[in-house]
Amino acid sequence: MSTSLETRFNQFLENALGAESIDTIHTPSSNDPKMADYYLANRKIVAEVKSLQADQMSKGAAVVDEHLANKGAVIFGTLPSSRIADSPEEEKALMHKIEYKMTTRIKKICSDANKQITSQFKKLPHLATGVLILINGIWRYLGSE
Repeated sequence: MSTSLETRFNQFLENALGAESIDTIHTPSSNDPKMADYYLANRKIVAEVKSLQADQMSKGAAVVDEHLANKGAVIFGTLPSSRIADSPEEEKALMHKIEYKMTTRIKKICSDANKQITSQFKKLPHLATGVLILINGIWRYLGSE
């Protein structure tokens, strides 16, 4: 079984010059808010690592499949959204639903990460902040495995 992208990335950061795991510096108590994962660039950046496990593309495809099923249409191949909608308003609503389904999880990840980073940022307001979102299986969309 291969090692997850998140595990490999954490191993990389553990050995990266100027990177420190916040958990090894500060052991949180049960009363502490969740903290960010790493200081980077010799404590100039606080970063939270999040991993996106589910394929978001399939969520968009499911919306299109449902739309086509409701119309009783079967399509082999690729068509622009304007060809599967009866009006510009219907196309806009379809595209909005696709975007919502595909981005909801990412927005939740960013919201959670923001809360964790904010707990560190309040203590050290001079730091830059960032979220590193790891997407498992991204190579499938980039043409290699």
